[in-house]
Amino acid sequence: MEGRLLAGRYQIHHILGTGGMATVYKAYDNVQDRTVAIKIMNQRLIYDHEYVRRFVWEAQATGRLSHPNIVNLYDAGQEGPLYYMVMEYVEGQALRQLIQSKKRLSAKEAMQIAIQICSGLQHAHNHGIIHRDIKPHNIMCTPGGRYKVADFGIARLLRNTNNLTKTGTIMGSIHYFSPEQARGHVIGYPSDLYSLGIVMYEMVTGKVPFHAEEDIAIVLKHIQTPVPDPRKINPDIPAEFTQVLRKSMEKDPKKRFQTAEEMKKALQSALHATSKEKNPASRRSESLTKTRSNSKAYSISNTDRSRSSAQVQAQQRPNVDLRRKRTVEATKKKWIYLIGAIFIIILFGILLNSCLNSNNQESNHSIEQTKRTLVR
Repeated sequence: MEGRLLAGRYQIHHILGTGGMATVYKAYDNVQDRTVAIKIMNQRLIYDHEYVRRFVWEAQATGRLSHPNIVNLYDAGQEGPLYYMVMEYVEGQALRQLIQSKKRLSAKEAMQIAIQICSGLQHAHNHGIIHRDIKPHNIMCTPGGRYKVADFGIARLLRNTNNLTKTGTIMGSIHYFSPEQARGHVIGYPSDLYSLGIVMYEMVTGKVPFHAEEDIAIVLKHIQTPVPDPRKINPDIPAEFTQVLRKSMEKDPKKRFQTAEEMKKALQSALHATSKEKNPASRRSESLTKTRSNSKAYSISNTDRSRSSAQVQAQQRPNVDLRRKRTVEATKKKWIYLIGAIFIIILFGILLNSCLNSNNQESNHSIEQTKRTLVR
């Protein structure tokens, strides 16, 4: 098949994947000048006329869909014994690979993915198309983070199969069956939403809710067994998201979300509520930020105090110097006054002594004169 030119325009390159019903090839559309993915029905199924009829009809129906969250169908047809679908080529990986690599996704990431899938499903449901095979294998992720629903139109044929007891006959789908789908009843849009609920459960827990060795046992669990509490596996799942999970996986389709739009709004509300809750890491980070902020404020405050103190000291320094200068001057004046007083006292003593000596001399002179007078 590789290297073949299909329908005169599709140059087939190599296999992208293979399954029980078809093989997908990477190819190039020479007319539209773009890379495409071509799904070719396995040759063992071409003799089932009912399957072929529905395959072609579904391909034509899904060809009317065009949405950012859907792997769009470009063309479908037959060339000899080959029945094929030409689809949008998505450069990326399936959600199945993402879950396997991460083991489990955060509730926030799971909700963001599910919101995109709801958008794609609502578009399909608005056109009257039920996917019937929502599972991680059929959800593609582009490098830019856009999620797209793939494989519209093929899974609708699974409800008529009578090979459920054969292990591996439809492995990969029975884990995501809705209870009404497992019973073979007529299904509606809530069936796709149940399957999406299983996908969400697997994203946040890393496993599907129901396991068994035989396919039929898994089918019976979808019908009879309550869905295990996902928080027993992953305690970090928010309560708001758990409520959405439980409602989407109700056994009674009437108790589920009735439209993908309704489920999308519930997911958006849960995501908003979850985003408002601060996890311990963010609280620690905020606390650390506050501590650093307070430390910075304290440092700035101390700096301001230091600056204020320096300014006060600078303002006070002239006053201190002035007082010191005045004190020195006052001290000098005291010494001057003291020395002056001592000098005056000494001078007064000298003068007093001189006066006394002069008086003594005069007195002695008078006495001498008196003596002389008496002698005479």
